[in-house]
Amino acid sequence: MISMRGRKFTEGITRALVVISGLFMSLIFLEIVLRLGCCMISFLQECRNRQGIEHRGVYKIMCVGESSTAIGGENSYPSQLETMLNRLGNGFCFRVINKGVSTVDSNYIIRHLEENVEKYKPDMVIAMMGINDRHIKYYEGIQDTESILFRHSAAYRFLKFLSLDIRGKFKVRSVSKKKVPPVSGADIGGQPAAEEQSGEADPGKYGENDYIRLGRFYREKGQYLKAEEAFRKALAVNPTNPSTYVELGWTYTQNKKYLEAKDSFVAALNVDPSDKGALLGYGLFCSSRTAYHSAEEIFKRLIEADPYDEKGYVELAWVYMRTGKYSRSEEVLKKYVSFNPGSAKVYAALSTLYRETGRPDLADVFTGKMDTAQASSYSALTVYNYKKMKEILDKKGIKLACMGYPMRSVEPLKTVFGGNPGVLIIDNENVFKKALKRGRYRDYFLDMFGGNFGHCRRKGNALIAGNAANNVMDFLGREAIWK
Repeated sequence: MISMRGRKFTEGITRALVVISGLFMSLIFLEIVLRLGCCMISFLQECRNRQGIEHRGVYKIMCVGESSTAIGGENSYPSQLETMLNRLGNGFCFRVINKGVSTVDSNYIIRHLEENVEKYKPDMVIAMMGINDRHIKYYEGIQDTESILFRHSAAYRFLKFLSLDIRGKFKVRSVSKKKVPPVSGADIGGQPAAEEQSGEADPGKYGENDYIRLGRFYREKGQYLKAEEAFRKALAVNPTNPSTYVELGWTYTQNKKYLEAKDSFVAALNVDPSDKGALLGYGLFCSSRTAYHSAEEIFKRLIEADPYDEKGYVELAWVYMRTGKYSRSEEVLKKYVSFNPGSAKVYAALSTLYRETGRPDLADVFTGKMDTAQASSYSALTVYNYKKMKEILDKKGIKLACMGYPMRSVEPLKTVFGGNPGVLIIDNENVFKKALKRGRYRDYFLDMFGGNFGHCRRKGNALIAGNAANNVMDFLGREAIWK
């Protein structure tokens, strides 16, 4: 009897060990599969970055930043920078790697800096970052995003979001059927479509918000189809949240599904015609598609909904500038300044307006006001992350170049590093001011998201690249890199 019990105990222990070992090996396998999957997904966009990484005698520069760095493909400033450096290099070979990512903040850039440095082994990093630091919030509501497991284990992140997804499904209860406002491409205020969708309400903790976080997570990774699915699930839980339609609209826009994007923004306004996020999203969408009349009406409605909304005034002024209505643009911006005289973005927009209309003296006045307002509200997060970047790169013997945005003063950047001669500061303010004296704003920029600057066209990126190339060559000469 004792031997039988002992044998059963031993068998039980053995089975438990087998199960535990199996789970452990499954987690290892999942981690490997996820990492391989991520590599496959990003393979095409990384192909160019990988060219020449292991070649000896190549000076490698990695550019990091947000959409101002990322977008443009062959027309982006990093791509043009490589061409210009190799033209100036007197036979010395340069390789420029574009690691810009749209819609991220400087926390994201720092979080991925070391892995990018290990992967590409650059000799220099050029950083242009900070514009999004007051707006972007990733993994909102997740408690352990700074833990070692969350930051370094793809399997853990996957299981974390999968658990939220599953719990959200099990929490859904058939409380009531609600009609989703029709998704239609018609103009706002038109007749609703006949089709209606239905979803189940779920006020539980792991429902709608979890799907929204999941959608943002997938969108950040460029997995747009999964992001779309997650946002649609959030709408099935709560079909009356305009913010979810806006999230879906931006996802479609990034995936270049413009008709679907328009439908989503319209649906958001069908839910709540005065929702500020929906009005801003649809207005920006219309403006980006050159539907300026629609954009004008939407931004007017945004200002009507919130008379103190800075973005509404700036974007409406931009629409007026693009359509040649300069006096109306000036009127809108001055109206905002009358009750908020400390807005750096509006001062920047006025500077752009006056420079565009041939009034450089007034442009300089408002540039000075912008610099003063900007310096007093410079993001502490941006300062911290620039210093953190310097610390990380110093340990690896990598040079750091910090680049100002077009038209923006680099004085705050100089203050961050206290005049350290080991940090290259690249000033894009003066080169753009000179260029805009000869040309038009729209020749260099696609939009006006930064107030007095926006996302660059090829010509604007060429200006950034040429200025950076000259600064880098001078810096490398001073640092005796060629010896």
